[in-house]
Amino acid sequence: MHEIRCKLQTLRVTKLCNTKEIVTIKKFPGPVVYAQENDRIIVKFANETPYNATIHWHGIRQKLSRMSSRW
Repeated sequence: MHEIRCKLQTLRVTKLCNTKEIVTIKKFPGPVVYAQENDRIIVKFANETPYNATIHWHGIRQKLSRMSSRW
């Protein structure tokens, strides 16, 4: 079993002279998690921002789930 701990933090980013605050896990895009089929992974998040947050995963195939990501 693998355990991953992440901290949600605000980060100020500037693009084309426009600065915005985003919520991320130290960088954007967030970190890559590598796993193989049947691996068990526990991911614990600490929200250190003043905002409520939800987590959305990309690149995960979830059998029999309409919520899976194909990218």
